[in-house]
Amino acid sequence: MKADRQLRLLTILCLCYLTAGFSGCRDGSGGEAFPQNRQQTGPVTICRAEKTAVREVFRGYGHISFSRKADVTPAVDGRISSIDVSEGELVQEGQLLAVLENRQLEIRAQQAEAAVLSAVSALDLCRAKLRDGRLQTEQRLLSLKQTVIKHSQKIQELEHQRKLLENNEKLRELGGVSEEKIQSARLSFSALQTEILVMETDIEIMKTGFRDEDILSAGYPVPDDPHERRKLLLQINTASLSAETSAAEAGLESAMTEKRSAELMLSERLIKAPFNGQIAARHLEQGERVGSDSSIFTIIDCSSMNIVFQVPDGIGIKLEAKQNIALYVDAHGGREHRAEISLISPAVDAGSGNFSVKAVLHGDTSDIRPGMFARIKLDYGDPRETVLVPADTVARTAGEKSILFMLKNGRAYPIEAVTGGVFGERLEVVSGLDGGERLINNPPPLLKEGDYVVSK
Repeated sequence: MKADRQLRLLTILCLCYLTAGFSGCRDGSGGEAFPQNRQQTGPVTICRAEKTAVREVFRGYGHISFSRKADVTPAVDGRISSIDVSEGELVQEGQLLAVLENRQLEIRAQQAEAAVLSAVSALDLCRAKLRDGRLQTEQRLLSLKQTVIKHSQKIQELEHQRKLLENNEKLRELGGVSEEKIQSARLSFSALQTEILVMETDIEIMKTGFRDEDILSAGYPVPDDPHERRKLLLQINTASLSAETSAAEAGLESAMTEKRSAELMLSERLIKAPFNGQIAARHLEQGERVGSDSSIFTIIDCSSMNIVFQVPDGIGIKLEAKQNIALYVDAHGGREHRAEISLISPAVDAGSGNFSVKAVLHGDTSDIRPGMFARIKLDYGDPRETVLVPADTVARTAGEKSILFMLKNGRAYPIEAVTGGVFGERLEVVSGLDGGERLINNPPPLLKEGDYVVSK
């Protein structure tokens, strides 16, 4: 009886073992049974090799820079009498940063002011002389006119005296007039003649400057209109005074220019911010002497930030202005930022063979600081078709080739492929795949050719 029980127990164990063996040799979907000499792997995730159009990707490094930077240097020498800002402080364009003291400039400004007052007085004097000169010229013209009238009257008086003398001569012959009276009449006639000759000489003298030849010699045509002639004669006879007035006006303008120059130099003592920005550095302190070549402050404009990087010449010639790029600042945990190319250097650096590229950052840059390093990624060139696979489908590499596993009929088969560039989390397959193949993600290290695989 004991032997029968042992036989029955052995038979039951055998049947259980055979049942378990047949159950474990089927795939995850209840399909065909696996051969007992093959390993079953799974479950695993499956993906497909995708044939798609891509552009070349460049990855590199760059540094963050500010949009503008200025070393604030004074235009004049002096001693710093006050400083109104500190490092890190935000400033507005035109804001007062510091004041210099320079006694020489202050004295020069005072001298320029005095020179202007002197020039104004000199100009006023010249203008007064010009007014007097014009009045004197008008008086001369009127005196000339008066003398000409008197001359005409004397001519008439002389003619009258001649007639009286002739009548007295006739009466003397008849005995009606004494010899003494005749002699007196002759003397009066002669005196009148002499007076007329003197008046004619005076008229010639008074005409000097008012003659036609004087007008012609001054370079003007002789006007026919009496009013225009009078106006021109006034201008000609006060030409020297007009020139003195013009010289005085020029002297005043020169003095005013010197005053403006002195005031401008004096205003240079007030050191102001050239643009909106932040005080990055303060190089000197109150009381120190500063020269025109010394920097007091360094101001940076961080309202917009740039990323500056280098690209090989073969890539640089394919880039375009306003092209978008992605950058990742490691100091911020690699968070992605976007930027737009604003400048591509027109020349290649002969030493490195690279183009220098500058791009303007978009979005919030408040937590980005100049000098930070960033990784960049940008697409370039024309799109081309290629095969892409997830990077985690690569089981291992052998030289220049990568080993991937393809799933076919429930079994894993290794494929040797040549990979190229990286496109995000995917790799380019240059050769070995045509696209559409089912590949195993994260293939197990012990996976072998022909192993059965259970997919999720």
